[in-house]
Amino acid sequence: MLYVPLVEVLRCPSCNTRRDFSPEHENRIRAGRAPLTPCRECRRPHPKPTERDRQWWLERFSLDEIRDMATALFG
Repeated sequence: MLYVPLVEVLRCPSCNTRRDFSPEHENRIRAGRAPLTPCRECRRPHPKPTERDRQWWLERFSLDEIRDMATALFG
């Protein structure tokens, strides 16, 4: 019987998505010589909508239309 070791996939500590690294960098992370940092999407700041932003959308679309767009975009 052939023994195949299980490989732990490195994931973003914030959103838990799979991260891809070069073999050298992955070895440094696994050895504890480099930190496992958040992915690019989690490092990018997400602006919080203001009341003015909400009003802009509500002046142009109904709540049902906004829900339909959000569902189409984000699932």
